[in-house]
Amino acid sequence: MHPSAYRPSEFSDPYGRYYTTEDVGLLLVASMSIERPRIVLDLGAGRGSLAIAAQRRWASARIIGVDSDPDAGGNLRGVDAGSYQHFRFDALAKDLPGSLGLKCGTVDAAVCNPPFIRPKWRSRYAELLEEVGFSGAFPAIQEAGADVLFLAQNLRLMRSAGQLGLIVPDGIVAGVRHRDLRRLLIERHKVELVVKLPRNAFRLADAQTYILILRKGNAKVTHVELRELTTDEGLSEPLFIKPEEAVQRLDYSYHRNTTLAGARYSNGHSAVVTLEQLGAHVCRGLLSSREARQSPLHVLHTTNFPTDTNLIVPLRERAAMRSRLLSKMVIAEPGDILLARVGRNLEKKICVVEDGRIVISDCIYRIRIDKRWKRRVLDALSSATGRQWIATAACGVGARQLSKVALLGFPVPLR
Repeated sequence: MHPSAYRPSEFSDPYGRYYTTEDVGLLLVASMSIERPRIVLDLGAGRGSLAIAAQRRWASARIIGVDSDPDAGGNLRGVDAGSYQHFRFDALAKDLPGSLGLKCGTVDAAVCNPPFIRPKWRSRYAELLEEVGFSGAFPAIQEAGADVLFLAQNLRLMRSAGQLGLIVPDGIVAGVRHRDLRRLLIERHKVELVVKLPRNAFRLADAQTYILILRKGNAKVTHVELRELTTDEGLSEPLFIKPEEAVQRLDYSYHRNTTLAGARYSNGHSAVVTLEQLGAHVCRGLLSSREARQSPLHVLHTTNFPTDTNLIVPLRERAAMRSRLLSKMVIAEPGDILLARVGRNLEKKICVVEDGRIVISDCIYRIRIDKRWKRRVLDALSSATGRQWIATAACGVGARQLSKVALLGFPVPLR
């Protein structure tokens, strides 16, 4: 795929790639359980970190690297040219199997670090997603990013029971938009292991990434193994979750923190319920940051969020609330809990409106709940445990986002 087909970020190369470090490549390959693959595929081979790790593990395998970058594959230090073949092709081409001298469904194992980018849409992408059963995974099929397309191409080329080791962004693992995709993966394939990587796993990229290991083909799954790799403590002990929990999220930290929060409350003889179970009404503001700046009214945005958990609207702002413009805006009133929806440190921006009324931007959630639970919910959200839960539940690169679905699942102690 030519770089003009990508929309790269400021930190990636022109092809939208973040390069795998040697340690991550070795961990990915070591996490795969397949013993003696004959053919190992590396789509989007780049600088060859995964190909090198694969050759060290499976010395007798035929390793095939594919990349459209003319500079890729030429300087793969440490790769034995006798067992490695590099092809300069579009990794998402429909006729890729024939170009590689392969047939669909013949690859034993695949390793892949796809570009984290949304490519310029091609009609053949819809055919690719349809072929592997992903066409119904998104409300609009054009929403599928390169990570999903590379996943689909790998599955298309792999044999039944073949194993794939893939580096994925947190959208696939935890994003609401990818929930149907996770459901399809759990139902149609065997997701064996998901490893959360440190945020500095990729140079110059503040991206949360994961290693995903799966077997192609329908297999009854009773649990999914989750782990976390940290720079201080190394690889964590495994955490096992049920398939229905995996559909919601495959994030180790999220499930660990939810379990720990429940354990803390239970040890204190306190039952736990979610915001949704408490009947909380959650909505976001309507004004974008640009509209908020241009509004004649004062609008609460993440940039002017109070540093205290109590918000008392100044008198001058209360006077402005008599404007006729209010009918098209979301207003926070006394008793409403406000929480940042987006931002690098959104878990630090939590408050309750004590007095006055104020318009909120679309970067802020308004939580309305029965007054019996208001203080308990605010205390839970603003506690160290609550803030850690929010930070973990948020997804994204740089400015993270907290989904409404995730927020409604926030655990609250009953007493």
